[in-house]
Amino acid sequence: MIVRGRAWPAALLALQFAIVGAVLAEDAPSSVGEQLILNATYSLDASLAAFSRDYSGDTRHVDDTASETWTRLQFESKSDLGAGLDLRVKGFAVLSTQEDERHGFFSEPRFRKDRPRAFDLTELKLRAARDSHDLYLGKMLLTAGVSNIFSPTNRFNNVDLSNPLHPLEMGVWAGRANFFIGDDTLSLAVVPWQDRVARPADSSRWLGPSSSSSSGTSLFNLGNWNYNAEERYAKSDLRNAGYLMHYSGSRAGFDFFGISHLGASKYAVLRKEVSGSTVTYSKETPQAFSLGGGISATSGAWSYYGEAIPQATVGNRDEDFLKYVIGVSYRDTTIAELLGFEEIMPILEQANEKTFGTQDSSRYVQNSRAVRLGRDTIFFRLGLKKSDKLSYSIYSTRNFVAETASNSADRSSAVGLGSEYKINDSLKFRADLRIFYGESNTQFGRWARNDHIEIGMTYSF
Repeated sequence: MIVRGRAWPAALLALQFAIVGAVLAEDAPSSVGEQLILNATYSLDASLAAFSRDYSGDTRHVDDTASETWTRLQFESKSDLGAGLDLRVKGFAVLSTQEDERHGFFSEPRFRKDRPRAFDLTELKLRAARDSHDLYLGKMLLTAGVSNIFSPTNRFNNVDLSNPLHPLEMGVWAGRANFFIGDDTLSLAVVPWQDRVARPADSSRWLGPSSSSSSGTSLFNLGNWNYNAEERYAKSDLRNAGYLMHYSGSRAGFDFFGISHLGASKYAVLRKEVSGSTVTYSKETPQAFSLGGGISATSGAWSYYGEAIPQATVGNRDEDFLKYVIGVSYRDTTIAELLGFEEIMPILEQANEKTFGTQDSSRYVQNSRAVRLGRDTIFFRLGLKKSDKLSYSIYSTRNFVAETASNSADRSSAVGLGSEYKINDSLKFRADLRIFYGESNTQFGRWARNDHIEIGMTYSF
C-alpha cells in the first residue's frame, strides 16, 4: 500500500500507538502508569520580571504592564515495558500573566495554532534498545552542535519563543534509529511533517513597537505587517518529509560530528500570489539541503570549537548561505583566587554568515535574511564562581549587521548581569538585569523598551 498526502502522518502516528498498545496489552496498564508516577521527577521554575518602560502612544495594543510573572512546572519520567522497550515522557505546564500568551492543552502532530499550549509534551517517545542500535518513535528532541552559546547546526527542533526570556525547546514527531559504531554513533531520522513555531502574541511587548515592524521586517513576522501574510505548509508526504543524518564521535582530546539534512528550511520566505487584481502574500519554509559539521578540542584549561552548516534551497526560493561559529572557553582558578573567587570561566564566540546564492524565483519576493540570526555576531559570557553556593555572570550579545539591507550600518546589542544562590541541590534563587540597545529595525533595538530586572527560583523534586 502506498501512503499519500495526509494519510502519511496519520499512518505513522497510528503505527506508533499500535506498537505501544501491543506492548501494554501484555502488561497491566496500571503497572505502566504506576511506573510513570513513581519514576517522575519535577522542576518548578518561577520568576517575576519588572520593566522600566511602557508602550504608551503605540498604534497597536500592547500588554505593557510594569511586571509579569512566569511559572513552569516541568516533569520527566519513563516506564520499562519489557523486551528492551521503554516509554519516555517529558512535558510542562506554564502559567503566565502575559496577555494571551498560551491557549489550550497539547500540540498534536501537524500543529497549526498561533499560540503555544499551556500544557504540552516536549517528548513522548517509544524506545527499542538493542546491542548495536536503538530505535525511537514519537515526539523527540533532535540535537546537534558543539557550541556553548550559539549553534547554527542545532536547528531541527521547534522552539517556543512566546516569551523570549524563557525559550522552550520542543521535540518534533519523528522516527529515528541510532547505530553504535565503536565509540561513535550514526543517527538517521525522518520527520514527516512541519509544526508551527510559536512566537509572541500580537499584544506582546516582545514584538516591539509598531514602527519596528511596519518599516520593514520583524524578528517574528517576516515581511511588512501590511502584507498580512499567512503561513503555508508543505503537504505531509514522503517527498516533503525531513531526512536527517547525524554522525558523532569522540577521540583523545576532541569531539566531532557531521550532519546532513534534506527537508523544510528553518527560515521562512515571503511568497507572492497574483490572481487578476488580487495580490496575496504568504510565509513558507521552502525545501533545502544542508551539509555541515563541527569539532571541539580541549587542551588543559582551554577549549576550542567550531561548527558550520551551509544551506542550498530548492528552486532558488531563498538565498544560499553558510552559517558558522567559532568559539573558545577558558577555566581558571589561579587568577580567580587573586580576585576572591574560586573559579572564572570566560566564553567568547564569533558567529557569521556568507551568502553565495541569491533568491531567484518570480513568486518569492523576500528572502529569509531578516530572520537569520547570528549573521555577524559576538557572544560573550563570563562566569564567576564565588563559592559552591554563590555565583555571578556577565553576558552580552553584539550584532554588527541589521536585519534590513537599507540600514546595514545599524548595530544592536543586549547586555546582562546575573547572580545565582544555591541553597542546596534542589533549590536555587537567581536575579538578572538585562538591557537592550539599537535602532528599532534591529533584533535588540526593537526591545529597547523592554529593559528589566528579573528574579526567580528553581525547585527540583
